[in-house]
Amino acid sequence: MIKKTALFTVIFSSVFSFSMAFTKSECENYVKKVEACINKEKSGDLNTKWRKCETRVVTKLIQEQENQGNCFSFEECKDLVIDEMKSCKKQRTELYNELLKSKNN
Repeated sequence: MIKKTALFTVIFSSVFSFSMAFTKSECENYVKKVEACINKEKSGDLNTKWRKCETRVVTKLIQEQENQGNCFSFEECKDLVIDEMKSCKKQRTELYNELLKSKNN
């Protein structure tokens, strides 16, 4: 039952998404927050740090959306932020590649 509900939520949010995508400056701000977190993180490889930090940043964004009244529930806010975050794929990929390259040097 949980899997069906989760699948329905994903399908519903992607089909009926009403969110606006992050602007270029919002994507840059998001990436800066992730990068700052990764630089502060002391333990783990890049993938572990990336997951931890991206989770922290996304959680803060979800809380901001809730506090501003832009959504009615945590799940709705989560879907809103995740949909907006998709527009930052290029910036996120560039940051990851840059961090990976600096790690290998």
